[in-house]
Amino acid sequence: MPTSWSLNGLLSSQFGDVEREIEVFGRQRSISAFVSDYFGYDHNMLPLVAVMLAMYPIVFASIFTYCIAKWNFQKR
Repeated sequence: MPTSWSLNGLLSSQFGDVEREIEVFGRQRSISAFVSDYFGYDHNMLPLVAVMLAMYPIVFASIFTYCIAKWNFQKR
């Protein structure tokens, strides 16, 4: 999951707003249209990507903190 969100953010931020024409599969298309159609990455989704990438380590850190606090393997 984090890899796909990272790639989404990387490709969307770098190529999502580039309107230069390229030839792909025998057709002339803008780079942003190709990224959107082929990969499904939209430049307008960058805020969601940033939130997801920030929340992933926060969730796992919270789970780790909870487990360390509640699980006690020293009980007999």
